[in-house]
Amino acid sequence: MDTLTQTAFGRALIGDSLMFHLLFITFGVGMPLLIGLLEYMAIKTGDAKWRHTARSWSKVFILLFITGAISGTMIAVQLGVVWPQFMAIAGPVMGFAFFSEGLAFYVEAAFLGLYMLTWDRLKGWAHLGLLIPVGVAAAASAFLITSVNAWMNAPQGFRMENGLPVDIEPLVAMFNPALFTTFTHSMVGYYLTAAAAAAGYYAWCWLRRPAARTKHHSQVMGLMLGVMLVMGVLMGVTGDASAKYIAKYEPAKLAAAEALFTTTAGAPLTIGGWLVDGVWHGTIAIPNLLSWLATGNMNATIQGLDQIPRSDWPPLQIHYFFDGMVAIGMALVGLIVLYWLLYWKRRTATTSRPVLWALVAAGPLAMIAMQLGWLVTEIGRQPYTIAGILRTQDAITASPSVVRAAVVFPVLYIVMLVVTLWVLVRMHQGKERVS
Repeated sequence: MDTLTQTAFGRALIGDSLMFHLLFITFGVGMPLLIGLLEYMAIKTGDAKWRHTARSWSKVFILLFITGAISGTMIAVQLGVVWPQFMAIAGPVMGFAFFSEGLAFYVEAAFLGLYMLTWDRLKGWAHLGLLIPVGVAAAASAFLITSVNAWMNAPQGFRMENGLPVDIEPLVAMFNPALFTTFTHSMVGYYLTAAAAAAGYYAWCWLRRPAARTKHHSQVMGLMLGVMLVMGVLMGVTGDASAKYIAKYEPAKLAAAEALFTTTAGAPLTIGGWLVDGVWHGTIAIPNLLSWLATGNMNATIQGLDQIPRSDWPPLQIHYFFDGMVAIGMALVGLIVLYWLLYWKRRTATTSRPVLWALVAAGPLAMIAMQLGWLVTEIGRQPYTIAGILRTQDAITASPSVVRAAVVFPVLYIVMLVVTLWVLVRMHQGKERVS
């Protein structure tokens, strides 16, 4: 098998695995915050309905946590078996981050077990206190594994000698230039997506069964929309910081994402279009906007692909992913603002069918935006696995079993997803019967 085919199957395998795992990372990180807010409302109001809702959500959370743990373990195995040359470099340099992430996961699992086992034994702040380490450990786990990904985009803290890393400084490697923007933007996305999915669930229930429109459910939905409002604002702030980081440290990724072939002063923001034989057609260019967004100066010079060797160009298709991510993000922010304007002017308008259907769509759309964002991050780094250090085709194993694994693993993921959704549906039906 030739190297390009081997690399394509290997990339497909790890890509499928990461996209599947991301579904559960989102809720593993986001749900502790939402459940904690529900428990806090129970303490603040003394209304047992809030606690009952938090308990119901915790059952969903632990199911998604278990599935995420399984998919994460699969990825860990793949990194060692399928990408040995990558691990030969990343293992020594980022070993501390890998180890610490595993430790954070164990802390999260331990306190989640205690939290679930003490619903009938502890109440109030005592029980909520057990959830706080779960949320902190989940965030720490996300921080540590994100530091590895950020290091792949901005490697530092070592030097290469005879193909191996030497003079390793683990903390310098971990706290690389990409870490802050990657981590903050991702965390805000996790919280926003989890809240959007929760709000969408209640909106769907209301559409199916108007009797479900109780005062308590309205309050829960309002709480989720409040979280979405805060995270929507933060998404814009962290997104702006990410754009400025990419312009400075990853110009090839920005140029490909913005379809900028020529280095330009006062570079335009390019929207839409379609790619034919390496040329974009039908794009809309907004003058000077890319320069302003990337640097704060409308006349700043932005490096184009003409300054980068052709062999180092990222796939041009990431422009599709970038546009999709931004479009969905703007639509979600617009929906959130519209909801609260309608609520302020006329509360009944927020329970109209068009608004509810928009909320139902918000959950899946937020998940799609998360996936598109990570596609831009990962595909935009190609043809490198470790930027400027290790090309993807040199990182993969020579074993032909990669092809079989690239076929088998997606099937396993589909089965796991179907089973998980089936259990969630059964839990929902059981809840309705109890109601």
